[in-house]
Amino acid sequence: MENVTGFSPLTNLELSCIRRCADGRNDAEIAAEYALAATEVTSLLSIVRMKLKCPNRLSAIAKAARLGLLAN
Repeated sequence: MENVTGFSPLTNLELSCIRRCADGRNDAEIAAEYALAATEVTSLLSIVRMKLKCPNRLSAIAKAARLGLLAN
């Protein structure tokens, strides 16, 4: 279900992953922080891109920033 901003809400883990990605961490670094496999982080970030309707990671980070999602 979409919210008033026009995209499906992100889970806490999805938000954490996109925030770490915005900080410049790669999938392996994020995975180590959350005890996940790097492929799981890649999948989570793909879901974030889908939910934000963005074609790539950089545009997802930019959109998340515009929407105020990167603030802790």
